[in-house]
Amino acid sequence: MSHAQPGRPSGRSQNILYFTYGIGGLAEAGLYQYITTFQLIFLTGIVKISPEIAGTITSVAILLEAACCFVVGHLSDSLRWQYGRRRPFIFLSAFLLPFTLVANFITVQASIWVQIIYYVLMGSLFWIAYSLFYIPYTALGAEIALDYDGRTKLRSITRVFTIIGTFLANVCPLLAIGFLIKAGMKDEHAWMIFTVFISFLVGIGVFICWHYTAGTERIEIPGTSRQEKLKLQLLKHLLSILKDFYELMCLKAMAILIGTKIVFMFGFTLYTSGMMFFMQYALNLDIQVTSTVYMVSIISSIFFTPVINHWAVRGGKKSLISGAMTISGVSGMILWIIGVDAYSISLMYVILFTFGQAAFWQISSAMFYDVAEVDEYVNGKRREGAIIAFQSIVGTLSAALGLQAIGILLKLAGFNEALRMQSAETIAMLKNIFVLLPSVSLLIATLTLLAYPLSKKRFELLQKALTLRSKGEDYRE
Repeated sequence: MSHAQPGRPSGRSQNILYFTYGIGGLAEAGLYQYITTFQLIFLTGIVKISPEIAGTITSVAILLEAACCFVVGHLSDSLRWQYGRRRPFIFLSAFLLPFTLVANFITVQASIWVQIIYYVLMGSLFWIAYSLFYIPYTALGAEIALDYDGRTKLRSITRVFTIIGTFLANVCPLLAIGFLIKAGMKDEHAWMIFTVFISFLVGIGVFICWHYTAGTERIEIPGTSRQEKLKLQLLKHLLSILKDFYELMCLKAMAILIGTKIVFMFGFTLYTSGMMFFMQYALNLDIQVTSTVYMVSIISSIFFTPVINHWAVRGGKKSLISGAMTISGVSGMILWIIGVDAYSISLMYVILFTFGQAAFWQISSAMFYDVAEVDEYVNGKRREGAIIAFQSIVGTLSAALGLQAIGILLKLAGFNEALRMQSAETIAMLKNIFVLLPSVSLLIATLTLLAYPLSKKRFELLQKALTLRSKGEDYRE
């Protein structure tokens, strides 16, 4: 089996490549934030589905992405086509993502069972489309940026676009939908118009990313036996897929990152999905004021981006993420004890929590990229797609658990979506969902990450060993 690596651009051309790749971050964060933040609100507030059923709908739909990830990750590593092995999926998702997102925000007035079937089906189609984009797109980054600091730079540039995507997904809906409703438009029509708008922008962004990353993929020319193997039915690849994940989990670096991702995603899902409920029902803020909370989060992310990049380059990726999550987790616990009962205190909490979650999102993918070299050294394979698929699967499962937990906790606390003023027990539960549990999750994730073994020095030694081995020279010291 032979490999060919396209020529790597340098200087200005490399910056342009990193920039155009980063545009895909509009979809990576924008769509994820929009549907995880507002779908529960839409289902309970517009469609009038009870919170426990709405939580079940969203969690079941997102679970199907996990099943899809098994296949997409394997295909993304195995596809042999003249147009590439990852970019064809990105091209397809540029059209699938907008259509499936819009379908999730259509108001269906029917029996509860018809509503459940429709929203589970449409949600499943969206998350399948998202996995078709997210896994190949993220894995492609490991082939675009090959060195330790280059990957940090790439993900930092991408972070700029994920912040823009988050702004479109979290701040703009509240302002635009509120404006349209005040102008006399029905709630469901306002939601639909904005969903079409954000879907169009994201689709354009994904297409630009696909177009300008041509020629960046690692080209693998398989032998005849490999070609014959690829002709087998997908079901016969199941053992190979499971073997990929087993071998990856045997790598200490991968196992630790996966554990960290599981805990982080559970807390992050509670934070993002619980924020709107907390602002609306615990603090009784209107849509315009709530939008300022999201705006503060966006501004904080912008401010923290260069700080995170500098810390990661100078102190290392592990130091950055563990340090930032510790600061956010401890601060959140202190504020929970003091009491997040006012708008100003909630802003302070959002700013502090943003530091930890921004650090994770900005740098964690670069850490997963580095596992590809560990995998190549230990197992003689490069499986960026499988690596990204695996971390996406566990993240999806953890997010689904978080969404289900919100529905269950709200029901246990007596939440009633028809009431503007909730009971004291419900308000206390909203505080726990939005502040306490996410802060505890960050601290647990930090403890998990402390055992991560791959530093910049070890990574560079690993790359040197791989280079020597490829030349047939002695690479063991």
